[in-house]
Parts: sequence; C-alpha cells; structure tokens
Amino acid sequence: MNVQAPALPTVVTQDCHVLMIEEEEGIRCVLLESPTYSLGRDKKNSIVLPASKAVSRFHAMLLRIPGTNSSGYSYRIVDGDATGKLSTNGVVVNGERTTSHTLIEGDAVMLGNVKASYRLLTLSSSGLNQVSVEGIDIRSTLPHTFNPHATLTKEHVAQSGMNNTMPPAEEDLPPTMFFKKAPKKTAP
Repeated sequence: MNVQAPALPTVVTQDCHVLMIEEEEGIRCVLLESPTYSLGRDKKNSIVLPASKAVSRFHAMLLRIPGTNSSGYSYRIVDGDATGKLSTNGVVVNGERTTSHTLIEGDAVMLGNVKASYRLLTLSSSGLNQVSVEGIDIRSTLPHTFNPHATLTKEHVAQSGMNNTMPPAEEDLPPTMFFKKAPKKTAP
C-alpha cells in the first residue's frame, strides 16, 4: 500500500522594491516597478526630491537591472542625469560617495542632504493584502480595485484621503505613500 502525504499549499511571493525618502513632515515610500526613474528637485523628475540647494535639479537615476533575487531584478543608482552630467553634491551609499551602485536591502542613500533607504520586501500573496507600516494598513488607503502595477492618480488620492506629496503632473509617477512623523511627546 502506497500512502502519500498531502501536498502542502504553494506559497506565492512577490518582491516589492521600495525607496523610502525622509522628508521634514515624515517618510515618503515610493514603490519601484518601472525600468528607470529620475530623481531630483525639478518637477520633471519621476521621483521629485524635497527642494534644497544641496539637491540638483536632476540629481540621480535609478535603473532596473537583472538581479539574483526572486523578482529577477534589482536597481542601480547612478549619479547625475541621462546625459551623464553629474550632480553637484553627489550620491553617497552607506557612507561612501559613488557614481554608480547596485542597491541591496537596507542600503542608506544620501542625495545631497536628502536621506533615503532602499528596501526589498518579500511578501506572500496573502501578506500583500495585509501590509502595514507602524499600524497603518497600506491596503486600506488604496482603491478597492487596486492594481499593483498601476500609477496612483489624483482621484485615488482623493478617494483614499491619503496625504500625498505628488507633483501636479503625476500620470507617469510611481505609486507613493506618505507617512507623517508622529508628534513629539513632551515631558510632563
């Protein structure tokens, strides 16, 4: 008699590449899915950085490259714009100035005086529906017909009530979530 153990369910996972940008009001989380992104203070960038004289108008680029993780790709940050002109104050990754660096989970990035970090989150399909950051259910802020490959629009922001820092022409921008800093507690 040949007895087989019951088959275990297959867990499907998905990697989510996220750039977390520290701003004065809180942290902006940008979901990275496109092949290229431009970063800088100019509103023509796909990821607009906080206005600062230390940040160039076109400061850096993120390029999706083949990788070894389960999503099959990772991102490389390159100092400067698409024409090769380097930014004024450069790109620093994990304390070292660089003109090009393949990002890995947890990398700390400085773009001028703007702090950012690169996160690679691996989520199961059920976990993707229960993502939360500091008690805020991210999925509850998204439209009910959320497509993870879609770009958030003004209508989505208005429906969800998100505090979002998207520039006016957001049609080609990556999905962005904004989390306000908790107010500082004063000692009694």
